[in-house]
Amino acid sequence: MYGGGGIYPDVVLKEGPVLTRPQIDMLTKRVCFEFSTHYIATHKDHKWTADMLGKNFTLTDADWDKLRR
Repeated sequence: MYGGGGIYPDVVLKEGPVLTRPQIDMLTKRVCFEFSTHYIATHKDHKWTADMLGKNFTLTDADWDKLRR
């Protein structure tokens, strides 16, 4: 038996983007999910489509302030 090299994985994953502590906290506390579901529920007058919530979706400054809080 030959040894000394340790175990080498079949697939090597490169390190992904490094998240900041506030970003990690937001993910683990489900801040974005909770804000998003509340946002959709309080804007019932909109007829939401996938396109409306795509890359071009923007929040108002007031909505950003609510998210930050």
